[in-house]
Amino acid sequence: MNYTLYIQKDCSACREALEYAAEFDGNCTVLDIADNQPPIDSSYGILLPALFHNERLVAYGPRDIRSYFRRHLIKKASGS
Repeated sequence: MNYTLYIQKDCSACREALEYAAEFDGNCTVLDIADNQPPIDSSYGILLPALFHNERLVAYGPRDIRSYFRRHLIKKASGS
């Protein structure tokens, strides 16, 4: 699966989303928005964190991302 999580430094919501991403198997690439632009028109801004699947926005904000992971990915086994 091709997931990309866009974050920024000093963002508590981004840290929270990173914790959720670590709990699930999903092969998620993490990119800082300061160095990498998401594959959408961000001229009006973008809410972070933002989760993309195959370059399509599927969730944003930590709660939405957690909910997406719970619906679509398998939780890692304990000790993984």
